[in-house]
This record gives sequence, C-alpha cells and structure tokens, in this order.
Amino acid sequence: MSAPNYEAICNAVLDLCNNAAEFQTSGRRLMLWGAVKELPAVFVRHTDDEYEPRSAQALPPKIVMALEIWIYSDAGQDPNATPDTGLNTLINAIEAQFVPTGADLALGNKQTLGGLVNRCWIEGRIERDPGDLDKKAKAIIPLKILI
Repeated sequence: MSAPNYEAICNAVLDLCNNAAEFQTSGRRLMLWGAVKELPAVFVRHTDDEYEPRSAQALPPKIVMALEIWIYSDAGQDPNATPDTGLNTLINAIEAQFVPTGADLALGNKQTLGGLVNRCWIEGRIERDPGDLDKKAKAIIPLKILI
C-alpha cells in the first residue's frame, strides 16, 4: 500500500467547502478572524492522524485523519438580526457537502472525496460563536477521514 496523499485529501476537502457557499476568502492556512478582510471565509486545518493498532503487521494501517473546518462570517454586523441565522446557513451548507452523492451512493453511501479515501464525515462537537459581542461569527467543524 502506498502512503496516503495528504495534500490531495486536504485539497479535496477545501474544494468541497469552497463549493458550499460563496466564500470570499479560503485556504489551508488558518488566519485570525481580525486579519481576514473579505467574509465569509473558510479554512481547512489538518490537525492530526491516528494509526490504529493492527492485528497483523502484514495488514495495511488504518489511518484516521482529523481536520477542522473553520468558518468566519460577518453575520453579527446587523444589530437587528440574529447572527446565529447567518452562521447556521454556512454550517448547513458545509454539512450538505459531506452527504454522499453520485458514485458515493453506490460505494456504501459514504463520502469518499472522489475515491481518495474510504470515508469522510463530520464527527464531534461543532464550536460556535455567533458574533454577538465582536460582530464576527465563527465556527469550527470537526472532520474525520478514514484512509
């Protein structure tokens, strides 16, 4: 088995995120929200990899990548609006990108990033700050990828 193509996997996740909404800024290098000039923004961070124990060394490793999808928006700018509404729209758009479609439905109804991975899914707690105080809404969506 060849080594995982981490670059291709991370770029595929970023492409999915970019297709979710009309993000004005995106990348794989996280920026502080105060430094982002054009919103909404999305960033993908590869945080770690876990090699699970193998019952036999001849078996290929089971690798689970952990990524974070960071979203920033100016949903809190309007004092008469509920900033959570704009943030929810962006989170829902990202979540929809990880629902299997097309060929992935035939491959066991799982998101495979175009066949790059065995499975890709959102798992864990989504951290949110709707921007009530600083007018910048933020969310961090945890993503797991089984290679």
